[in-house]
Amino acid sequence: MLAPDLTGKSATIRAAAATRGTDNCNNVEKVTIDATTQERRLKVTITPNGTMQGGSQKVSLVLSGTIPEAPVITSSGFTQNPSDMNEYGITFSSDPGAFYTLESSTTLESGSWSAISAVKAEDSLTTVLASRDPVEPRRFWRMRLGQ
Repeated sequence: MLAPDLTGKSATIRAAAATRGTDNCNNVEKVTIDATTQERRLKVTITPNGTMQGGSQKVSLVLSGTIPEAPVITSSGFTQNPSDMNEYGITFSSDPGAFYTLESSTTLESGSWSAISAVKAEDSLTTVLASRDPVEPRRFWRMRLGQ
């Protein structure tokens, strides 16, 4: 927490290090989490300390030292959509707000993958709809983080 006004304060007070605590003066906040050797999964929630005027505020979040988890396909199958019997639903684990790309191929060879669609995850599980060509003997799907 930075002191709000150091004008006229002694050199000792102005040279003092910032301390941890609530900062009601600055529009930039830095949150540090003490390092540990143990892997952890953290959830960041941003809430106002008190009442906000105007009801909402846009925020930006920058993280460092983190490794995003790769998406994992948790289920897949035909959707049984009567108007499209070749519609396929692919559900994967996701980080809400992150962007993912669904890729597809008829072979597992390197360089054979094509981007099918990009999606922004709204929840921890996201379902993407895709169609397959019924004459293909097989089709492979994969998700990757990013667009």
